[in-house]
Amino acid sequence: MVREFVRSSLFPFPPYQLGSEAYIAEACGKFAKLERLCQIAQSRSWNGKEVLADLLRRHGGIQVEPHQRGPLARVFSIILWGELAAWVISADLAERLDDVEAKMAATSQAFDEARHFNTMRDYLLELGGEIPRLDIYTAMLLRMLIDTRSLPHKLLGMQLLAETFAIDVFRTVAERRIEPVLADLLPYFERDESRHVALGVLYLPEQLRRLSLPGVISVYAFQARIFALTSMTQALLAPDFEALGIDNNQVARRGLKLQKEAVEQMNETRGVLTLSAPAEWITFQALDFLFPPKGEQRSTIAEVLNTAGRTVARAGDYALSWAA
Repeated sequence: MVREFVRSSLFPFPPYQLGSEAYIAEACGKFAKLERLCQIAQSRSWNGKEVLADLLRRHGGIQVEPHQRGPLARVFSIILWGELAAWVISADLAERLDDVEAKMAATSQAFDEARHFNTMRDYLLELGGEIPRLDIYTAMLLRMLIDTRSLPHKLLGMQLLAETFAIDVFRTVAERRIEPVLADLLPYFERDESRHVALGVLYLPEQLRRLSLPGVISVYAFQARIFALTSMTQALLAPDFEALGIDNNQVARRGLKLQKEAVEQMNETRGVLTLSAPAEWITFQALDFLFPPKGEQRSTIAEVLNTAGRTVARAGDYALSWAA
């Protein structure tokens, strides 16, 4: 035992345990579903350039109202750079995760994210104009997810929180059919992203079980920072969503629901922020007040609060972007 410890400390590569029968048997019992994810990814792979070219021919090019072109570009520039960040992060996970099945799932995700980035970039260039720069809050969030060395932080932040946000946006924009080419393209993205969430659901619990109390507190704090940054981004995006005819209330509700469903599938949730029933009720009441469901009138107080929130978010975006 001591000899093995010394050997692995001095010569960490190759990790010989990955070839031992006992290790393989244990890993197969725990992570068979992760291996299955990789097999599904291979069988459902698609060519982004071919799919986009086919959709452009079928619909006669991009069809979007002039006043919606800018909002659409701003929303999906966030998706574009998020896909690049996910590509970098999944490649990092493929190297750093211990188990072969998890490495395989992360590797297949890296291929997916590379395809998503290139396909979305081609779409935005076809949409016309320069690809908008990221707001500072999203840029800070993506840099935070890339730079952290904590595997629980990466898995939770990208696989469960960022990926569920992406699925929410894909589904909403596809349902609204704001732009036909994009509406038919996004289901390809959504199918892939659903597998990526599954990697977090299946493997994150293994990481959470190893956390000490300070580690649990660190995960809570990391999530709080994510929620703070995303709330500022959402304040900036609210007018763009409205211009696209997207119900801010519906997007927020579905995003919270998707995150809750993902967490409920995990068999270990230490360190994961979840809403109790009373907290969930309060959250939805506040949401309905600030962003009433489509067709309902926003109160004067809510209008003032929304305007103030956007003003603060824009001022922070300007100041922090200048400083950066």
